[in-house]
Amino acid sequence: MMLRLRRPGCLLQMCLIGPENEKESGGEAEGEGETAGMIDIDEKPLAAEKLLEDDPQLDPRPDLSADSGLWTRLLNLAAQYSPQHSSQHSSQHSSSSLYDALYTMRQKGTRLKQQRPNLNGNNGRKNYNYALRPEVGVTNCWKSVAEYKATAAKLLNPHREQVIQLLEDLSEQLARDLKSEDQERRAKTMLDVQGFFAIKTEGEDFNGEKIYFVRDKQAAKQIPEAGAVFYTLEELQILITSSPPLSKNGLKKIHMAKKIFGGTILYG
Repeated sequence: MMLRLRRPGCLLQMCLIGPENEKESGGEAEGEGETAGMIDIDEKPLAAEKLLEDDPQLDPRPDLSADSGLWTRLLNLAAQYSPQHSSQHSSQHSSSSLYDALYTMRQKGTRLKQQRPNLNGNNGRKNYNYALRPEVGVTNCWKSVAEYKATAAKLLNPHREQVIQLLEDLSEQLARDLKSEDQERRAKTMLDVQGFFAIKTEGEDFNGEKIYFVRDKQAAKQIPEAGAVFYTLEELQILITSSPPLSKNGLKKIHMAKKIFGGTILYG
């Protein structure tokens, strides 16, 4: 199965490893396939630019990058519960809005933490269960757990049942998107869940090498393979918007330079 990063004049063919392929190769322990960034892909080109598209509602704390994609998803789901909100999140919003309550909690440094996977009642499939937890002692975050609990009681308790349902909806959305026939959606979901996904190249150009695409350098620390070559989304943006477009040979040279010297692709 082939993966192509679609860009006029810049076509890279690759094979994206699925969980079952990785298990057969001994790269993962049993039951870890869905959290190791290895997902199936079909033979259609992967439109890389879709991995860079912004969602209608953006995370107000992108600096807390580990769960930024998850918060973007959660806020977009919350928008369906709070039709009165706007994408600008102005001070005119109702203080009773579920969306506003979650937005404020995130602004103050609330994290989405994954709980122990629950296989019961889910046909044996992993269920992505998340809970809200405070980030304490970090710049511009909660000063204490007590402060978090007091604010949560004020803002979230009136929406307790909706918050529970919203987190369940997020879990179901993630599980569904990882099974989607839309390969861009699957790849983007992996980026949201854990910050990276991996592809294995085919043919002589890259000699079957495994390459990682990561949300940012912080997420690259989660890559299970030491010394692996990875590209951040920012680097991907540079590659697919280069002018003139990169040739296949040009892309090979860039990849070889990253493989030998490491470093980061920069504009100019």
